[in-house]
Amino acid sequence: MLWCGDYNRHHPAWDDPNLTHLFTSSAIQDSLILICLLHRFGLIMILPLDTPTFKSNQNNWTCPDNVFLTSHSEDLVLSCDVAPELQPNGADHIPIITTLLLPTVHRNPTLRFNFRLTDDKKFSKHLAGELDKIPQPHQMDTVDEMERAALNLIEAVQQTIEAVVPKSSPCPLSRCWWTWKLSGMKKHLSHLNNEAYKFRALPGHQIHTELKDHKAKYRAQIFQTKEEHWKDFLESVNQDSIFAAAKYASTPSLDSDKATQVPTLEMRDRSGNIMKAETDEQKAKFFAETFFTPAPPHDP
Repeated sequence: MLWCGDYNRHHPAWDDPNLTHLFTSSAIQDSLILICLLHRFGLIMILPLDTPTFKSNQNNWTCPDNVFLTSHSEDLVLSCDVAPELQPNGADHIPIITTLLLPTVHRNPTLRFNFRLTDDKKFSKHLAGELDKIPQPHQMDTVDEMERAALNLIEAVQQTIEAVVPKSSPCPLSRCWWTWKLSGMKKHLSHLNNEAYKFRALPGHQIHTELKDHKAKYRAQIFQTKEEHWKDFLESVNQDSIFAAAKYASTPSLDSDKATQVPTLEMRDRSGNIMKAETDEQKAKFFAETFFTPAPPHDP
């Protein structure tokens, strides 16, 4: 069993013991609930002690995020640490990367031709060389001659594509509006995040100002790229894609409260009666009963 997330709890068991102002009586009392659950399910902390994961508005670093794993699975942990370079733009929490040694089936990615990155001059030059290898255009009197010429032309184009057009292995989760300019800005953002995390004890360091400015530019570029891609899509709409455009326009954004709200849940009890969960408390109870196994009985 693996628990990971933002628990928003402060305790000397995972926070810096020197930050005594965090360990109020109410904070310790709230943390005891989590500690009791960890003891109940036999979970241990695999994130190193005193690893800052959150920066407040007052530039204070704390450890509200954590990762817990069942003690019998500790040997499967290869690493567990923060990755400041992967911090998303606009986020105030540092991502935590956990690597486990688990048997997985690797699948070779499907390579595709990326015609957008093709060098047109190099393509034309190589295609001209391939066309010189086939018979020159001439009058054709039979169907066989026309088919043979068409096959020669197709083969010349395919040979050129194989030789010149670069290949890419797109991720299934890649965004269709993403550009190479954004990739460069994201790479630079990762570098700045990593450097700013190193100098987190020096809030006046210039790297923090540089990071803030680049985040604003990166956010503005993402918004502009999305808007341009959407306009290009609308201008290219035809009778086949008009319904898809209407669906996109009428579907709530993933950033809206309506899209992220959990719908009403239904579950059958032991008697077969359907129970509904409409409030957040009822939904949380449904999820807890469905995804978490009952704790083993305690020895007397």
